[in-house]
Amino acid sequence: MQEWYSTQLTFSDTFYYEFSEHPPLMFWMGSLWFRLMGDHAWTEKSFALVIAVGLLLGFYHFWKKQVPGRAFSCGWGWWMLLWCLVSGPLWGLGQFILENPLTLFTFLAVWSAMNLNHLYAGFGLGLFTWLAFITKGPPALFPIAAPWLLWICRLRSTRETVRIAAWSSFVLGILSVFGWLWLPLRSAMLQYWRAQVQAVFKGDRPPNEYGSEHMRIDMVFTFIQQMLIPILLLLLCYLFYKFRTSRDSEKISEPFDNLDPQKRTLFFTFVAFSASAPLFISPKLLPHYLIPSYPWWTLAMTTAALPFLRQLPFHTYYESKLKHQLILNISAFVFVLICLVYALTKRNAPVRDFSLQHDIKQVVELLKRKEQKGECSGIAISSELHGQHSTWAYFQRYYQISLFTNPMPEHCLILKGKESQGIEGFRLISDSTSNFDIYTAHSIQVKSVK
Repeated sequence: MQEWYSTQLTFSDTFYYEFSEHPPLMFWMGSLWFRLMGDHAWTEKSFALVIAVGLLLGFYHFWKKQVPGRAFSCGWGWWMLLWCLVSGPLWGLGQFILENPLTLFTFLAVWSAMNLNHLYAGFGLGLFTWLAFITKGPPALFPIAAPWLLWICRLRSTRETVRIAAWSSFVLGILSVFGWLWLPLRSAMLQYWRAQVQAVFKGDRPPNEYGSEHMRIDMVFTFIQQMLIPILLLLLCYLFYKFRTSRDSEKISEPFDNLDPQKRTLFFTFVAFSASAPLFISPKLLPHYLIPSYPWWTLAMTTAALPFLRQLPFHTYYESKLKHQLILNISAFVFVLICLVYALTKRNAPVRDFSLQHDIKQVVELLKRKEQKGECSGIAISSELHGQHSTWAYFQRYYQISLFTNPMPEHCLILKGKESQGIEGFRLISDSTSNFDIYTAHSIQVKSVK
């Protein structure tokens, strides 16, 4: 009987034959999903969709249970609106990327830590943090600080905090022992640790990896750019609120039911900071690494802004609960669905890049014509294209062709980036595709002319 998951990770026969760039959990889950759904372009889209639906349901129930007060009861729509206006999560919803399950697991871990039952809080925090760790590695460990952040914000007593931390440490310890005893997981995690974590901090990663100092400021600017639209929207709402109150003779403001939301706003801010700050000083920097922090940034912004947001004409404390739901939350839900449809059908997402698919089909047809003559074999790819994983995936998935990483004279074709510098000893034979310039060896080109 065939295993329902693949414990031996392989990206290509010629590139990352033993794939250890990431921890294995998401790839094992993906292996199961592909076995259930079959190997086609929409399988990974549907995998991302399932996680997206899980996230949205989690966000909704979290808001209802963890953001108390009548004045706050219908603010979930604002949170979802702000979150969907951040382009990073919206892009990630339609991709087969680690950040999707990582966001779900870390969110559930922090939510578990907020449970009033110490046993449930510790068990959930330990379990989901462990699942997040074997999904992404060290960046997934920020939920561990959640009990202490609750204590700092005076949402937990010292005794409660110690109990939750102790239970979560116990669960993490048990699961770590299990992971060490289970050979496939231990082997995958040790390979990942050596190939990725140690190599990054030693500076041994290949030159095409990110991590130079000039990328650090780019990371900061990217974060600011991602958060700009939600911030501008809240600013416009605030200005409209001030304009409205300046013209209204009646006092429309009303105090909250308690001060707990203010403490939770501070807690959400601390969680967001703990999720994102280490990534700005990490040796390896990529903007999508910040995706798990955006639910917490937008949640903190929402709870901080609700004192004036709830006074706006389309969301006021005095209107009925039904009207709240019809005008705001249902509208936000429709907006979220639109965003999901957009993310899952976006043209330049890897499994929907029609231009790349067309170019690869042309390259394969050219390869077959040359191989039929028996004068060469295989396709090589230049180093500048090594990081374009969708290119590798298309060749393997649809044509069972593994690309070579080092161009050699015996290869039929060499693919270079568009309008890039040529290769010494090779001749450009086609620049008609949108993504590649196609080369071949001089000697091969002479043979084909003869």
